[in-house]
Amino acid sequence: MFKTLAEVKAANKANGNYWFERSTMRFFNSVIESRLMDGGFFITSERMELTFPKRYTVREAMPDGDIKTVGQFQGYSDLELARIAVRIAQSQATREAL
Repeated sequence: MFKTLAEVKAANKANGNYWFERSTMRFFNSVIESRLMDGGFFITSERMELTFPKRYTVREAMPDGDIKTVGQFQGYSDLELARIAVRIAQSQATREAL
């Protein structure tokens, strides 16, 4: 399992993916809003236009470096709601591992 977002980014790039490339992030007006949390989760914000409000998305780094959207893309109107969703996802992942 990854310990940092830098490790996730390196694995993603090594697999030929462009998820974290500056041009990709800029195209989606995407910002990483959290550190890598337990279970490989992190939060991003996106907005279609810079004048639009940010919306937040929970992401999960897969073991091969791919990035999975957890729940709905831009599913949260504020960062705290996204953090709550991460805690729920972490809890579900722990239960599934048992």
